[in-house]
Amino acid sequence: MNRKAEIQTILSELEALKSETRDADKLYAIDANIAFYKATKSVFKYIWWLITVAPKLDGAKLLEINDLLPKYDERMHLTLIGVEKKRFPGLINAISDKVFEYITKNKGARVIGSVGSGGMELERQVISKLILLNYSGDITFIAFDQSDDAHKIAKKNLEELGEQVSIMTIDNLSQEDSNKVVLKKGIKVILARNNVFDLKNKFSQQYFDLVYSSLFTHHLDDRQYDTLTMDLKSVSKYVIEYDGYRSFFQLIPQSVVGWHDTILLNGSVMSGLRYRQKKFLPRNDSDIKINFFQIGTYLVEYSE
Repeated sequence: MNRKAEIQTILSELEALKSETRDADKLYAIDANIAFYKATKSVFKYIWWLITVAPKLDGAKLLEINDLLPKYDERMHLTLIGVEKKRFPGLINAISDKVFEYITKNKGARVIGSVGSGGMELERQVISKLILLNYSGDITFIAFDQSDDAHKIAKKNLEELGEQVSIMTIDNLSQEDSNKVVLKKGIKVILARNNVFDLKNKFSQQYFDLVYSSLFTHHLDDRQYDTLTMDLKSVSKYVIEYDGYRSFFQLIPQSVVGWHDTILLNGSVMSGLRYRQKKFLPRNDSDIKINFFQIGTYLVEYSE
C-alpha cells in the first residue's frame, strides 16, 4: 500500500473508532491523531501542523496510533527495533551501555528485570556483547510486557543469539517460578506478562539486582509513574529509567527519519509530545543521578 492510500485507510479507521467512542480523553487522542494524519498528506501541511498545532497538544491525553488501533502494534514494535538497531543516532545506546557496564562490573548470579520490554532489542545488544566476551556469569533477564505482539517479536529477535541463551515464556511469573530459573547456569530470558503495577505483590523487597525501563514511562500518567517508580525501588537494589524529554527541536529530526513510514512517524512524534518536560523529571540527589543526551533522551539512576 502506498503512503497516500495508507493515510486514507488510517483516517477511515480513526473516524470509525471515533463514532463508537464516548470517553472524552480517548476522543481527544483520536482527534489529535486525525489532525496529525491529515497533516501528513503533504510536507507543507505537516510543517504547519508541527509549528502551530503540535506545541499546544496535551501530552497527557495523547496516544500513539497502535494504542488506538492495535492492528498496527506489531508493525510499531518492528519499526522501533529497526531504529534501535542503528548505532546512529544511537537511540538506546545510553541504556544499553549502562546495563552492559553493570553486568560486567558486578560478577556473580544476577536477576535483572526489564519493564515494558517490547521487542527486547536492548537485551539482544547487551547479550551479544556478553557472548563476544565469553561471559561466564549466570544472568536471568525477566522481561515484563503484556503485549502478545511484543513477546512474539522479542522471542524471534533473541533467537538470533543461538543456543547460548535460554528463552522461556511464563505468563504470570511468581517469585518461586523465577527462583527455579535463576538457579540454572548461563544466560536466561523469561518473557512474562505480569502487570507491572503488581510486581510489589509478587516479589520480595530488593529481589532484583537491577530493574530498568527503556522508552516506556512516557506511556504512564503522573500517578502511575510515581507508583511504578516507588514499586521498582522497593523490589530492586538498583533502578534505571531511560526515556525522552519533551523538546520541540527533537521533533524535526524525528519527522525527517519517519516521514516515509507513517506508523514510525506517528510513534516518534506522538511519543515526543507525550514526553515530560525537563522541569518535571527527577533531580540529582543523594540517591538519584540524572543525565541528559543530545538526542533528546535522559537516563535516571536510583541508588546502586
